[in-house]
Amino acid sequence: MNTSSTVPSQDMNEAPTTQAVTPLASKPFLVSGTEVAFALLSYVAAYLYTRLWFNDLGLYSENTAPLWRVLPIAVFAIAAGLVLNRKKKASAESWFWLACFGALSIALTFRIYAVWDEPQLFMLVHAAIVWWVLARSGKLLEKESSHFLPMDVINGLFVIPFLQFFLRIRTWIKALANAAHKSRGKRQNLWWILGALILSLILFYAAIRLLSRADSQFSDRMEGLISWLRIDSEFLVYFIFSLPIGAYIYALIGGSARMDDDLMRRQKSALERFLTAIRRVPAAFWAVIILVFSVLYIAFFALQASYFLGAFTHTLPEGFIVSRFAREGFFELCRVMALNFALLWLVTRMSEQDAKDSKLLKISCLLLLLESLLFAVIAASKICLYVSNFGWTPKRIQSLWLVAVLAGACLAWAIHLLSGKKTLKPWLILSAATLTLLTFLPL
Repeated sequence: MNTSSTVPSQDMNEAPTTQAVTPLASKPFLVSGTEVAFALLSYVAAYLYTRLWFNDLGLYSENTAPLWRVLPIAVFAIAAGLVLNRKKKASAESWFWLACFGALSIALTFRIYAVWDEPQLFMLVHAAIVWWVLARSGKLLEKESSHFLPMDVINGLFVIPFLQFFLRIRTWIKALANAAHKSRGKRQNLWWILGALILSLILFYAAIRLLSRADSQFSDRMEGLISWLRIDSEFLVYFIFSLPIGAYIYALIGGSARMDDDLMRRQKSALERFLTAIRRVPAAFWAVIILVFSVLYIAFFALQASYFLGAFTHTLPEGFIVSRFAREGFFELCRVMALNFALLWLVTRMSEQDAKDSKLLKISCLLLLLESLLFAVIAASKICLYVSNFGWTPKRIQSLWLVAVLAGACLAWAIHLLSGKKTLKPWLILSAATLTLLTFLPL
């Protein structure tokens, strides 16, 4: 082989060097007129949101709907999310979350809810907005709700908003810089003139105030001018408090819309590498651990069978009344199910062998899910006994819904282990849909 042909010339050396450096260089920060407009509107929306919460601007009282307090941010989030992501194809799931938000907002506005109270609905509206923004901008790690759910929640609440927290300021600075760059000749001095005018007005106002304090008659004559120039302190306080709120919401929406998909892919790859790296525990070890938990639960069922079966036979243990029997142990059973889910997550993520590929591990996991499902049935029987004696109340409906969601999680996980199908998204959507529909349940 001719070695001279393999040695590049000096000119040819420069191209590879440039190609190697370019991916490391940051991309130019460009802003559109739409982004600038929504950056401005975010100040208005955040100010109204803050003012409605603390002073309500006369729009909210005990006789009006509390949606007024969330309406500015909600309208801004929907408009900005739709417009800034208009070039991206909307997924069916994103429309589902937008529908959930709309339904919850209608219930909150017209006070037609019965199951959830106002603080709960208020938080649910905010959660629906965040999840819709992630789904609409395509910033869910799997482009849909998936087993990366915990990381998607962290991204939506913390990573994206705080990573892009100063996006609004950067947008304005870039817009002003572009305007100054496009200006030529005398027009270029316009921004300096405007700045000088603002500083002069501040100094002029200070001079009038000082002279007014020096002479009461002058103060009386200048009162009209002073009131016209005065910056309302109440407005200033609300505006200052609204700044971080507006920065956060614009960072979430604008940051999600402009964030490079490569960053999300790198985050997903890093998570997958981490999950692969922690697969160090033998499947047999986890099977033994699960067996210990299963034996504990079997012993619990055996010792307390007569106590828990009382709800099915409508016979109470001695010394119990219906209300005490229904409430005692209900939330503890729900927490045990949550604990079992945490154990199963550790098992399925840290086992050397996938649970679907290990018959022993699969059987032990299914046994634990079956016992968790039995816990759900027992907890549901307690609530049903309570309802049969005292009727429906919002709290009892919420408790029954919670048990149904946990039981659905057991079934979804079991189906995933048996068939390998992705079941988290259907479970999450069904849970959110039933939660929304319960809002309109008349009592």
